[in-house]
Amino acid sequence: MLLSVCVVTYNRAHHLEDLLESISATGLVQKEAIELVILDNGSDETTQSILNSWHKKLKFNLLRNEENDRGFRAYKKLIQAAQGEWVISPGDDDCFMEGGLNVVLSECGKSDENVSLIAFGASTINGEGEKTPIEFSPKKFPSRASFIAKALFESPFWMPATATRRSMINPEEVPWSMTVVDWWLWINAGLKGECRSVSQKIIEYRLHDGQEQRSYMQESWDLDRALSLSQDIQAGAISSFISVATKEELKEIIESISNELSQRDPTFIDKILLAKLCQEIIRKRVELTSMCVRILMEARIDPRFSGLILNSILTAEEYRYALKLVGIKSTNATRIVDLEREITNELSKRRRSEINETITPLEKKFVAILRKARYNPLIRKIFKR
Repeated sequence: MLLSVCVVTYNRAHHLEDLLESISATGLVQKEAIELVILDNGSDETTQSILNSWHKKLKFNLLRNEENDRGFRAYKKLIQAAQGEWVISPGDDDCFMEGGLNVVLSECGKSDENVSLIAFGASTINGEGEKTPIEFSPKKFPSRASFIAKALFESPFWMPATATRRSMINPEEVPWSMTVVDWWLWINAGLKGECRSVSQKIIEYRLHDGQEQRSYMQESWDLDRALSLSQDIQAGAISSFISVATKEELKEIIESISNELSQRDPTFIDKILLAKLCQEIIRKRVELTSMCVRILMEARIDPRFSGLILNSILTAEEYRYALKLVGIKSTNATRIVDLEREITNELSKRRRSEINETITPLEKKFVAILRKARYNPLIRKIFKR
């Protein structure tokens, strides 16, 4: 079997029928050209009734959970049940476009063994099935390193419009995640093979208020991403890749991350993940320490912390680089102690400015009074008693 269409459904009876109709209309399931696997994730009787009805006229593997088992567990269960060489996972509220599945089947069939992922385009519809102007076309990346660098910071593809080679997915490595299993897939695919982009649209992605992902606050997404990718850095595909990658491959990835950092303002979570990634790199490739130190500096991590994070004492050259990053283009200092003092003075100015921006005028007056009081001889004499 070349392709498995894997669907998790939960209480979306009306939309689910639209999806099943779009799959059935291709005739591919009936011809056994593709496999359909559906996990009923604890739905109510209405959804169960529709699935039972469709099961009589369309052959598919039906799995059931007694309760809504969100996130990675549901995806893991589907992958373990699938038999296809490739897997695509539309939402139960999406619809394949006419000819869309045939395009997926054709592209999967002609892909070399080193291709681990194929991203397609998508259009969008609203809750009533009407087209919206939002469309997605997957970006083509010039190299594997540039793709991995991008995927560390943002999700480059849409899950329902992406086919993944099943052998690339180890169910035991699927991380704990509610929201970013797709993100984990992109990075794993980039590390284990080639990612292809096909601009042709294959699916209508439904945008509506009932999407559970819209209920998660940004901090929940950030935390999920931090936990999932940290696990991969320490014991998953990222760690495995670093172990076998050549020095040149790792240098290319570090340089691509540097290019990516020049185009964005890294978040706190970005900095944590970069710190963990750099720690893992130099644990196995100590000769890349200086490059990793610079990456952390470019991520706007205090240069003194950058060295400490990587258990490295900064060189004079690295201090000069740090000074350039904070806006000091030239310096007469040559000794490390003097370079460090210049960094400390500049960062102290920035910290004072930061404090001034966060306190009210009344608080500023109070702070000024306290500072003067510190040096008042009478007050100092009283406190000495």
